[in-house]
Amino acid sequence: MESTAEFDLLKRNLQQVENKFISFFEAGKVRWPGEPHDLLRNHYKHFDKVSARLMTLEKLELKDLPEEIVEEVKLAMDAFLRREEYR
Repeated sequence: MESTAEFDLLKRNLQQVENKFISFFEAGKVRWPGEPHDLLRNHYKHFDKVSARLMTLEKLELKDLPEEIVEEVKLAMDAFLRREEYR
């Protein structure tokens, strides 16, 4: 899998987590102009400069999320590391 495809898979997996908990994010504070509501990406470190093959949950540096969402992010990361879609 090339790097762009790997990052796309990771982004899709994280988007699935955001979709699952959309009510949490819709209730959150908008952080940047043009955002419709809070987004999951506002709660982790920007990862475009990190090799997808070296990505870990720790490197995302999650913050300000309920444990339930953190657990789902872990599952999404596990699927990513297996090169699978998270559903």
